[in-house]
Amino acid sequence: IMGGQVFQAIGRPVPAALIALARQILLFIPFLLVFPLVWGLPGIYAADRLPLARLKAGTPALAHDEDSHSNHVHADDLARICAVALRKGRPGRVYHAVDESCLRMGDYFDAVADACDLPRPPRVTWAVARARLSPELLSFMGESRRLSGARLRKELGVRLRYPTVRSALDEIARWRAGGAD
Repeated sequence: IMGGQVFQAIGRPVPAALIALARQILLFIPFLLVFPLVWGLPGIYAADRLPLARLKAGTPALAHDEDSHSNHVHADDLARICAVALRKGRPGRVYHAVDESCLRMGDYFDAVADACDLPRPPRVTWAVARARLSPELLSFMGESRRLSGARLRKELGVRLRYPTVRSALDEIARWRAGGAD
């Protein structure tokens, strides 16, 4: 296969640029498809990424006995995990970028509501949710996996700044109250 350098060398920059662009696209598409799967990215949260609009709108959560498990990681911890994994990670190894929380989705919304002085979302059954919520939201609420970050901590030695959602929400609540360090 002729590379872009050949076209560049003979003074044809347009074909050279097209070949370079095609090569980048061919490499980038698999990255977009595989990266989230290999890294096991869960619900990423931070002070500016909380579901406040959802809580203010009163969007319901599922009743506890019908609720799904959710996994979380703070955005700052995720950035550190990526940097460490790029340096120390073994090729082809799956690292779930998750904190140590064991929460159902509704419990997460309750914790955020409590930390931000908002009303907790109403709890509904799946039957009620199907009648009131969009298919996209129902699909999101139906995802249920409990991932473990043990390999991340053991093999990469990652220590999270926010080991649980609660630890991050406590800091966010202190910051909102004006008492952040």
